[in-house]
Amino acid sequence: MCDNAEIGTNASSSEERARAIFGARADMYTTSVPHTDQQVLGRLVEIAGPKAEWRVLDIRTKNGHTALAFSPHVREVVGLDSTEEMLREAWTPTQERKIENVTDDMNGGGIMRTQSGRALLPAAFLMVILGICAVTALGFTRDQLISDARQLAAIIEEAHPDPFLRCGGRIAFCRQLDDVLNAIPETGMTRDGFIRLIRPLVAIVGDSHTAIWDSYRVSGSRPGGIPLRFGIVEQSLYVAGVNDAADRRLYGAILISVEGVPVAELIERQRRLAACENVYDVLEELATNTLWHAPYLKDLLPEWTDSMRVMVELRLPMGEVETVSYAVPTLVRRTLRPATQAPVPSVGQSGFGTFFIDPLGAGKEIAYIRIDHQGGFREFLEENSSAGANDTTPEERARVASATEAFRDLTLAMVEAETETLVVDLRFDTGGTDTMSDILVYFLYGLDGLATYRTDWYSHGGFSAMRYSAQHFLICANQTIDQINEGRAGVPLRVGDYDFEDYAEAGDALLAEIEAIGATAAFADDYAGASTFYAEFVTGAGAGTYCPPNVLVLVSPTTFSSGSTTMKALSLNGATLVGTPSGQSCRAFGNGTMWELDHTKIQGSVSRSYFDPYPNDPARGEVWPVDVPLTYEYLAATGFDRNAELLLALEWLEARN
Repeated sequence: MCDNAEIGTNASSSEERARAIFGARADMYTTSVPHTDQQVLGRLVEIAGPKAEWRVLDIRTKNGHTALAFSPHVREVVGLDSTEEMLREAWTPTQERKIENVTDDMNGGGIMRTQSGRALLPAAFLMVILGICAVTALGFTRDQLISDARQLAAIIEEAHPDPFLRCGGRIAFCRQLDDVLNAIPETGMTRDGFIRLIRPLVAIVGDSHTAIWDSYRVSGSRPGGIPLRFGIVEQSLYVAGVNDAADRRLYGAILISVEGVPVAELIERQRRLAACENVYDVLEELATNTLWHAPYLKDLLPEWTDSMRVMVELRLPMGEVETVSYAVPTLVRRTLRPATQAPVPSVGQSGFGTFFIDPLGAGKEIAYIRIDHQGGFREFLEENSSAGANDTTPEERARVASATEAFRDLTLAMVEAETETLVVDLRFDTGGTDTMSDILVYFLYGLDGLATYRTDWYSHGGFSAMRYSAQHFLICANQTIDQINEGRAGVPLRVGDYDFEDYAEAGDALLAEIEAIGATAAFADDYAGASTFYAEFVTGAGAGTYCPPNVLVLVSPTTFSSGSTTMKALSLNGATLVGTPSGQSCRAFGNGTMWELDHTKIQGSVSRSYFDPYPNDPARGEVWPVDVPLTYEYLAATGFDRNAELLLALEWLEARN
């Protein structure tokens, strides 16, 4: 092997001429459109699929555009170039933007690093060229993207119960599609660019269950947005967690604006980018996704031109207003949050757990159910397998926690302990299937409680409608339209038709059926797919096993879909709701079914059902009220405790008793 000195001696005069040429043109590369195109750079990162532990070598780095694009996603990037002027150009903007993890070593052979560390190769190896054609990097042709856009519109039109209800009609929807089609450039687009383009088309439907599942390519360790974690209280966003210990003074600060754009305007913009159910759902999307991840924040703030810094305006707990500017992307190691006076247990993959806890250390236990989602328990898998969706084996299902068994054991244990208080924590419950709601109500409130929750909306003139589209049968492969028509009165349904059996008159029929044959016989068929619960339900042995005098339900804007169904089921049976209202409206679309676009393979969901349980009470239809709301004043009094809802619930209960 030759040593570095020997390689340097044998360097040809052509290399020197190349240095002179590129040195003279160095400043041109700083603003060159082909070299600074974020779409192309983003596609390069997407193709590579970088991991946080990687060290990346960028040979012939020029002005460092590619190195900086990879920097947020990996441990280290080393950029090599034989032209000193190029590296000077690369170094200067990083200082102007205050990118803190970039260093240079001009005396070490023409090296720019995005993390401290030794160089991997000397500059003499720099004649090796790595290039990727920009057209290839864009990924998808115009014809492919037009086809996918038309496919998406067709899926929405053919599968959704009423895609034009909230968007101003069919013409408005088709106008949005036309805008999408004509915005696709001749050169094609990246996958992320196409997602950005179709987001408003999906959002215009105004249905959170009709959504794009595929997110932009974001970094978990360097999300690139505002390095603060926001929570929701009343109708405000407040700082609930920070990345840097120096920012702990910001705990509880209310967000006023981002890059000079007031929160009220951010809310309106968010509605146009992603369909949301109510204002709490909008705030939830801002807090958990848009403000945290740079690609979404850029969609929200087109005026955010310096993506290396972001400015936020906050009102601190004592009332003073402070503007904070952050260099981004920031490395996120862990989120720091205020200490809690009332720690609670976590749950595993099943999404739920039952416990006895003494949250205040007062020597008095309460029963505690935590549900983070309703899509990981055994009965959910049984129903899916029965319908032909996401099939699993009996052995696999047997290893998964059963809601029937867990709630039966808990209620029996509460009987033995003479438990007075049960807390059901739904603050993190993003949904799944309503069957968990039914199982819990069955053991707590019995068949009467189940009938109360399942027939309430009929007494208010409520209804629902289900559409059996081709997309439905594509996912539910074990179901056919002939099976659905079995036992139905009237004209048989065809693929694409609606099932209107859940209208108010159906409620009268259901109530009459319950009166005639009992709730067990009336509801049994509904649970046939969930075999573990069905075996319990038909016997009725555990119906109404035990319900303590005090049932407190903790809720938040995250409480969504089937999570909100559980919330309403408990509320209708007398439980007390504590916290901030759910982001899920009662008057909503739901029962989402999956779709995938042919070329980009982007996936998402489209609703199959429409629900309007309270047509004569629009306010209740949009936001289900809580009984004991969490206020900013109370939250501040707890020191912005992350379990303030539990503290409030127990304090309220003590005051009432």
